[in-house]
Amino acid sequence: MLRARRIGAAVFAVLTAILLFLSSLGIWADRHLLDSPRFTRSANGVLDDPDVQSALAVAITDQISQAAGTDLRVVQPFISSIVTGVVQSSQFQSVFDAAVLRAHEAVVGGGARDAVLNLTDVVDRVRATIEPIAPDIADKIPKGEKLRLRILDKTQLDTVYNTLEFVKDLVAVLTILTAVCFAIALALSPRRWKTLALIGWVVFGVFVARLVAQRLGRGIVGGLSDVPEYSAAAQSSYKVLLHGLLVQTWTIVIVALLVALFAGWTDRHGGWAGVVSTAKRGGGWAKAQLPSRAPAPAPALATVGAGPVAE
Repeated sequence: MLRARRIGAAVFAVLTAILLFLSSLGIWADRHLLDSPRFTRSANGVLDDPDVQSALAVAITDQISQAAGTDLRVVQPFISSIVTGVVQSSQFQSVFDAAVLRAHEAVVGGGARDAVLNLTDVVDRVRATIEPIAPDIADKIPKGEKLRLRILDKTQLDTVYNTLEFVKDLVAVLTILTAVCFAIALALSPRRWKTLALIGWVVFGVFVARLVAQRLGRGIVGGLSDVPEYSAAAQSSYKVLLHGLLVQTWTIVIVALLVALFAGWTDRHGGWAGVVSTAKRGGGWAKAQLPSRAPAPAPALATVGAGPVAE
């Protein structure tokens, strides 16, 4: 019976770590991907990155070339400088933030028909800048109002929305299951401090593995494209978007390590009574190290002299 309880406690300890791993991912997604204002700030941080701005210049150049029916890479340096200036302007930042916020709220809330990137301002500035240098090429560039880049269509948006709704429900279920498995592991264990230490070590190992996976994932994402600008932009975007997940992972790793060390020490030293005893001894030792104050001298007694008394 005792052996069965130990095995059961170990199994639920491992389940607790796995469920915590999954629920923490869902909590991060809910906080950083499903929260529109927070997501907009992250997207703005991505846009500020020079690698992303370079990739955006390449992408816009390709779109303009396709719309114009000719290769405009000969004027790539001009377009890059124009796009960079537009992207870095406060006006563009405000418009971009508002557009991302509206698009994200529409996607998360459902009901959006498509997601379109409006290139009107950028393209018109490109035409105006190239026209004095190469009017023939500028004439081939369509007006900005005719060039819009569709990012997601209705079917893809519905898929994203359904996935987000599933994630929201899954986070709640996983969080409850994590708490239940944790409680069962401690209830079954004949040595609860030892089981708590086991949970801490398993959580520590699982989340260290996630740190390694996140680091490797950045290189994998960068290798998805053969275009150097897109590769660098993907890695930079990956770093910005997953910053919150990295902070969460490191926090859990540190807390799990502290719990594992404390619970293991407590189990080896007689449980909570040992902790209290050690704390009292530590407190007594600390007090002994404090400088002792010398006792205050007793006040001198005043004597009133009297002459000899004659009988």
